[in-house]
Amino acid sequence: MTRTRKWLVGIAVCMLLVVVSVYFFDWNLARSYIARKVSSSTGRSFAINGDLDVRLSLWPRIIANDVVMGNAEWSKDPVMAQIKRADFRIDILKLLSGHLAFLGISLSELHLVLEINKDGAPNWVFDQTGKQQEFPDIEALAIDRGTIKFRDPTINT
Repeated sequence: MTRTRKWLVGIAVCMLLVVVSVYFFDWNLARSYIARKVSSSTGRSFAINGDLDVRLSLWPRIIANDVVMGNAEWSKDPVMAQIKRADFRIDILKLLSGHLAFLGISLSELHLVLEINKDGAPNWVFDQTGKQQEFPDIEALAIDRGTIKFRDPTINT
């Protein structure tokens, strides 16, 4: 076998090992990393307390169980969102171009608290620096069994 052929076989074996490793990766190991990143970017507590499964493809599917996001510190409810199961697909081509787009989001047993405090600040705005955040595209949204509470002191007396 020539030297070039040995190199090509070695590169192919390495690429195969990387693909197999990613395919069999235990995504639950990434839960704490994801929680830290979400918490630092939102200023709220965040946790994925159940299993996390990622199925890689051109449109990766992510399934997270028992997701909890903390509320604003001024709220009387400590939890803003609790989701028993979040199942969504991301358009990876749009993500690579810098735009977040969901092909579909399915939420089971969503419990969400949306509220505005007496100063007019909503709890769904995470970045208070004045920087406008781009909202992602969502092609389809399904919510199965859930509740949404809305509180506004100007209308809820």
